[in-house]
Amino acid sequence: MRRLQMGMWHLFSEDQWNQYKSDKITGLEISQYQDISELEKASLFCNNNSLKFGIHTPVFGNDKTLPEVTSLDKEVYQKAILSVEEQVKVSADYGADYLLLHYPFPPIYSTLVDRCYWDGAPDHAYYYSENYGEDHFKYISERLFEDLSVLQDKYQQKIVLEYDFFAEYKDVFSRMFEKYPQLQLVIDTQRMEHNKRTFPGFDPYKWLDQIYQYVYLVHYSNVRFGEKHQRHLPVLPFHETDTNYGDSLSYLSYLSKKNDLFHVTFEHNPSVVSPEELEVCYETVQELLTKRKQAK
Repeated sequence: MRRLQMGMWHLFSEDQWNQYKSDKITGLEISQYQDISELEKASLFCNNNSLKFGIHTPVFGNDKTLPEVTSLDKEVYQKAILSVEEQVKVSADYGADYLLLHYPFPPIYSTLVDRCYWDGAPDHAYYYSENYGEDHFKYISERLFEDLSVLQDKYQQKIVLEYDFFAEYKDVFSRMFEKYPQLQLVIDTQRMEHNKRTFPGFDPYKWLDQIYQYVYLVHYSNVRFGEKHQRHLPVLPFHETDTNYGDSLSYLSYLSKKNDLFHVTFEHNPSVVSPEELEVCYETVQELLTKRKQAK
């Protein structure tokens, strides 16, 4: 059964659940919890309330960054894959539906950048494509997908990969999921908007045409561009007519016409809108996915 999920990071909070819940929400996505006791609380709450939950790496907040699973440094990669195995085991032990990793991570940025939308390199590790060639990306990706496939089978724990910036290498990226269909994909709608505006030549719709059948989950939120970009905003209908906002609703609608199996995590900050606007956000997505199901 398809799910709409609430994001709940850093700690489990029943008060937060009660404040932002809806009868449309049937799952959680959790990340960076303080310790194992917080994970136990979340797991027990989900079991008692017939909810599913997934885990976004890192499981615990003392891990400072995402696993660097596409590092060109072999030692860094080995450390990352050991960390992933530990997190896969924890996810399986507590009954998570999936464990999510970013891929590629570190991200790879094109050297062609639109400075109107580029707000600088991040604090975490990253590469530019001039230092990370297509052959490198193909080799490193093959190694990663092989190792993750082994871990998924060993622990019987679903592993999904959230798309991160892949420079000019979208074809290599897509072929990995074609070759390893047991590993499924997570789309991030605001990242697609950043990709489109910041790195010329990326067409979100053409890319969705390539990868739609591999999508297991959508991270759904929007971005507003300005002097300071606002990220992880709840997606509201008026965004579609305001060019300062991303096209997240359009991306979700386009994908839903091709794939009627994926789940949705509202990866947004619900406190920045009213309860009524938040419910509109939930209703819009539920209606969109329901219409697609009925049309088949």
